[in-house]
Amino acid sequence: ALRAIAKFTRIRRVIEFGGGVYSTKLFLDRAAFPDLESLVTVEHNEDWLELLTTGDARHRVIIADHDSAIKETSSMSADLVFVDSTTNRSELVAHGITIAAIVGQHDCAKIGGYTYEKAFNSKIQTVFVSNTIDLSEMTL
Repeated sequence: ALRAIAKFTRIRRVIEFGGGVYSTKLFLDRAAFPDLESLVTVEHNEDWLELLTTGDARHRVIIADHDSAIKETSSMSADLVFVDSTTNRSELVAHGITIAAIVGQHDCAKIGGYTYEKAFNSKIQTVFVSNTIDLSEMTL
């Protein structure tokens, strides 16, 4: 599903709440996300720091709890916010839509309450929402 968003629209800046073994590496894969200029991963679990350290100059990791994560990113902007955190997911989605045109949430059924919503059910369902971009043409 993440590859679908990169094919659908130009993604230059990503903020990721909760790093992932798959997602973080995929965002930094130039073949999958050729336009990526910056990836900010906000992670609350310090044990993940070693897994998330990539050495890629486009990538920055911030270790922060939920409240600090919102505070740290409130002045940022992104093309995509991706929520893969284990806590306070709905609050992170609501915050994400204020700093990005598109918000994706990993491993969820439906988000609701946004103008456009597109769900992909591959191995694990990922849902994208936007209030400004019609996502109906996005395909795997």
